[in-house]
Amino acid sequence: MAIQSQSISPTITQAVGRSGLTVNGGTSSDTGFFLSGSAAPGTYLLVSDGENDISVTQASRVGTWGSAVQAGPGQHFYTIRHLNKSRSPQWVITVDPHALKHYTSPGAAATYWEDFETGVPGLIPEGSTREFPSLSVTAIAGDISVYLADPPPSTEVSGNCIRFSPVSWSGSLRFTFNEAASDVQFNIYQKGGGFDEGQAWRAYDEQGRLIAYGDLHHRWQTIHGYGQKIKSIVLSGGRGLEFMLFDRFLIYTHECECE
Repeated sequence: MAIQSQSISPTITQAVGRSGLTVNGGTSSDTGFFLSGSAAPGTYLLVSDGENDISVTQASRVGTWGSAVQAGPGQHFYTIRHLNKSRSPQWVITVDPHALKHYTSPGAAATYWEDFETGVPGLIPEGSTREFPSLSVTAIAGDISVYLADPPPSTEVSGNCIRFSPVSWSGSLRFTFNEAASDVQFNIYQKGGGFDEGQAWRAYDEQGRLIAYGDLHHRWQTIHGYGQKIKSIVLSGGRGLEFMLFDRFLIYTHECECE
């Protein structure tokens, strides 16, 4: 069975950095990427940069794999292979610290928005989903609820909002949009810890593929699809965070002007 499964050649199909997708042969100012692709289910794989082996990963039961890599300035020639087998075709990325991802911010009003005012305050149990007019909220792990912020803790958050508190220093929740978005903006209020201390976001397309990721580091957070459509975002929190409040999602569905 192992010999038969390894007859399926592993491939790299995507490279995602903090500024979005980087095509094969492309240039990016990012210093880290999340590589992903396909392979025989359950097989162990070796990720290489040129002649240097940099990590070992395992394909999932559905035949997908992913691995985070760091990248300094210059060209990188990423490949994937089964252990003791030949390498896949290269995925070439040039890291240039001065390269910029050109992006035009949304110029029109949001296509739709969500302020959670239709929600009934109360716990969203882990593993369950709460529906709202423009999006749904899924509690992945942690203490997550529809929360009435009265009195409001800041000008960014008021009335009903989504409250998230990690359990045992970790947790996450997913926002899934009724219509895939080009850009998403929302307000955050945080107590405990500090931004960039384990608080992060990941954006996924309609096929569930990671298309962008980054840290939650603004009270008014903007997530760009950089030409890709955002179907959902996963927000997570870590050590030192007491709770976060999320409110006033603005969802844009126009085509952004990216290069």
